[in-house]
Amino acid sequence: MKQINISNYTDLLNEIKEECIQNPWKKVTKTGDPIKDYKSVLDNLTEEFKQKHENNSHVILSSRTVYRRLSLIGKLETKLKQDLQCKGVISSGIFLYKKGGYCDWHNDNRKYTSRLYFSFASKDKESFFATYDDKLKVDYDKKGWQYRTFNVPMWHCVGSNCNRFSLGFNIIE
Repeated sequence: MKQINISNYTDLLNEIKEECIQNPWKKVTKTGDPIKDYKSVLDNLTEEFKQKHENNSHVILSSRTVYRRLSLIGKLETKLKQDLQCKGVISSGIFLYKKGGYCDWHNDNRKYTSRLYFSFASKDKESFFATYDDKLKVDYDKKGWQYRTFNVPMWHCVGSNCNRFSLGFNIIE
């Protein structure tokens, strides 16, 4: 996937983040209870878990707020499609994690695409995105906006000990 310049997106990303936070009616769901040790989600990917959930890849456990699609998401999809020069960009979710928030291990086994996630962390190295592909890789968020790309299916999870806002996209190349 082509690299992007995050600074070309921060104004629009901030608008989306603020619209979600300022409008509680945009919330769809808040699931689960926060965990005391947000890093404990990393310990949950056992061989038994992987075998049990290999073909049933949706998120089973999480503590996060999920938001409705906003009109600004279409604007961001269009900009990404132009910049990445790809066939399509489709939003896969808008999420807010608070202290103790997490999204448990899942692999998105039913969706074979590239993924792009923008995330905003309110504190440095207090939240993470982790993947497992033969070995565990934990990538801590820096304070502010960043983005990550990866291909699914791949085992991945998120944990946060601060406010973390993320927007996910399926990239059709």
